[in-house]
Amino acid sequence: MRGKDVERMKTATGLTLENYQNFGYKYVGDLFRPHITLTRFGSEQQTAVELLPDISTFNGVFDRIGLFEMGDNGTCIREIESWELR
Repeated sequence: MRGKDVERMKTATGLTLENYQNFGYKYVGDLFRPHITLTRFGSEQQTAVELLPDISTFNGVFDRIGLFEMGDNGTCIREIESWELR
């Protein structure tokens, strides 16, 4: 659990508290808000052009799902595993 969520859990109530207790994260079930996170790359990292396919190939179909370790800012910092969707 992220340190800031441990602190937030101390004052949480209702469904928020249940989610922290059961999942270690607030935004689960009825509180889930799906989204896509975009990020910028640091100077020491590869650029998006090197990592991502050309935008013209994007068709809105997502064929993989992944489980990631979450960093302090709620971003994915390490892939644990990913699976192909069929």
